[in-house]
Amino acid sequence: MASEWDSFWAGLRERLLIIAAQIAIYVLIGVFMYVAASLQ
Repeated sequence: MASEWDSFWAGLRERLLIIAAQIAIYVLIGVFMYVAASLQ
């Protein structure tokens, strides 16, 4: 039982890290586009 929960949490943490990385990339792109638009 404990090992199942361990693997579950490990997979969940991995998925959350991937999602967080994607969000960070989108935020950086959005900020870059906003700055580029405001500079013109």
